[in-house]
Amino acid sequence: MIGLHGHYLPWVDDGASSLEEALQMLRMAEAGGVRCAVLTLTMDPARAPIVRAELERKFGAFALLVERRGIHVRERLGAELVHGPAASGAVDRGKVPFVGE
Repeated sequence: MIGLHGHYLPWVDDGASSLEEALQMLRMAEAGGVRCAVLTLTMDPARAPIVRAELERKFGAFALLVERRGIHVRERLGAELVHGPAASGAVDRGKVPFVGE
């Protein structure tokens, strides 16, 4: 099963408030049959700038930790984008991560 919408990445948006909470959320997803999870960050470029390289760095570090902790859920980086003029510009500039890139 693929989880297409999950706020697992800690300290990035309205999801997990700690690293241990994020890992526990993934363990619960794995126990429920999820084998791949899209870490769907809430992004609102009108409120805060999107720094894709920083998101990718945090995602990479988290994915490595998930693997080291023996959680067998593949992670993919995605985004839940708050619609508006700033969002269109962020997409046009390649700032928003899309699943399947």
